[in-house]
Amino acid sequence: MHLAPLLLVLVSSVLALESLFSAFDWMALPALDFPYEFFGLDEVASWQRRRSFGVVIDAGSSGSRALVYSWRLDSSDSDEEPGLPRITKAFPAAADDADRPSFKDISPGLSSLAADPSKDNVEAYLKPLIEFAQDAIPNYKHSETKLFLLATAGMRLIPQDAQDAILLHACAAVKMHSDFDVSEGCDKHFRIITGEDEGLYGWVAVNYLNGGFGDPEKQSPPPPYPDSPRSYGFMDMGGASTQFAFEPTEEMKKLHGKTLKHVQLRNLDGSDVSYQIFVSTFLGFGVNEARRRYVEGLAEDSGLIITAPPARTVPDRDTTGLGIPDQTYFINKYFKTPTEVFDPCLPTNLSIKAEKHLSRLMQPNPPPDLVGTGSLQKCLSSLHPYLRKSRPCTQKPCLFDGVSAPIANFAKHRFIGVSEYYYTPTSVPGAVTHGGAYRFSEFLKNADKSCKGPYEVLNETYTETHGTPLEPGSVEEDRVRLQCFKSAWVLEVLHDGFGIPREDVLSSAGEESSTFEPANELNGFKISWTLGAMLLHVSTLIKPQLP
Repeated sequence: MHLAPLLLVLVSSVLALESLFSAFDWMALPALDFPYEFFGLDEVASWQRRRSFGVVIDAGSSGSRALVYSWRLDSSDSDEEPGLPRITKAFPAAADDADRPSFKDISPGLSSLAADPSKDNVEAYLKPLIEFAQDAIPNYKHSETKLFLLATAGMRLIPQDAQDAILLHACAAVKMHSDFDVSEGCDKHFRIITGEDEGLYGWVAVNYLNGGFGDPEKQSPPPPYPDSPRSYGFMDMGGASTQFAFEPTEEMKKLHGKTLKHVQLRNLDGSDVSYQIFVSTFLGFGVNEARRRYVEGLAEDSGLIITAPPARTVPDRDTTGLGIPDQTYFINKYFKTPTEVFDPCLPTNLSIKAEKHLSRLMQPNPPPDLVGTGSLQKCLSSLHPYLRKSRPCTQKPCLFDGVSAPIANFAKHRFIGVSEYYYTPTSVPGAVTHGGAYRFSEFLKNADKSCKGPYEVLNETYTETHGTPLEPGSVEEDRVRLQCFKSAWVLEVLHDGFGIPREDVLSSAGEESSTFEPANELNGFKISWTLGAMLLHVSTLIKPQLP
């Protein structure tokens, strides 16, 4: 009989404690070093609670990617001296779920909504990216996590009103369907960046990942010459444009100082580090836009009329040979337009429709079929005019398309190439060694095989190698069909455009040194210019050192 009052007291105490514990915000505790397991928090949760997060959506021309980053604004992650903030993925490397992806891809590109940039379409497009970011970051961190959508060349090419509508609806979608921080305004968080910005961010990213901001004696390979820049150059080729960024030699900095951009990063101790770099972008020189320009040129050469200025630096030609001003009327009325156009940049025996690249074909001309004749040498020769090397530039040295750059000797530099500069050569056997070294001669020799084909043999080879046939309309089928063209275009841009040496060069120490290295990852991190953008953002969060 004496137990009943005691049990009532115990039950009341337990209920009171349960209410107290549930009401207490354990995540608001300061980041102290004590065993979180005491509170039932696992390793990942305790790691995440100490960190800040950020999301960048890279809205490219052929697809969009959401990337999640995390960091701490102290040096307790590392035993090294305080340096730049250590930005990592969304999960600790030692955790069981460290292999969870820290990014998500979708296709096609955001610019594909240009024909109907409605609120519903933009929301539906962004939904999987928003949900991915929400799942990767703890719920209690969402409101303090900044999200940026940064669009590149694909969005630059669509009409202004479509750009404005897509970005406005994107901002509204994130505000409505998430708690992510976009408090600095839609114009800051949702915008189209310039090609120069994209190149600058990429340069920051590759040097951050590859030790380009550190001791050059610890770099591999080291700078090839005493006067070589200590940082790495950056090259990126997407669907619509290609970017080029590097730190010039000190001599070139003096001669071309007005053309350089200033990059400032901040160490964890508040000290600043500054660099002067050259950045240029070439809109229309990405692999997809280059293919469009080239196919339009084939159509022009066959007597078809394209409603656009010439895409090459070649003289305008009178395709009728009759000197008649109204050629469009004359050809449509008196000449039968071709149903097939021969293309040396497609594998032998491959025939594909050309509608995709001939949207500017003057009607009522029907789009012809493109028939592959498979010759790498003829493809290279056909593509060379599209570099527009004859366009004048304001100051030597000159690259192509009228662009001058402060680089006289590429052998003094080390460039890392990403995106198509990686995917195309690594798809050609022997072009890139297992150690990542680029081999021009092997690239040239074996790329020719993907041109000669014939296509049915390339198809069979793919099936034997991968154990499954090519799926119609797949990315893999597109790669096999266009490998010849892409190989030729990358070769042209790298060596005839930028001037990358075709073979290894000797460093001042007498060792072989490769000026160009294709890469997709560095130190286990997928290379993306978004990392550079996030590092620059995080640097602004660190208080500067007092004078």
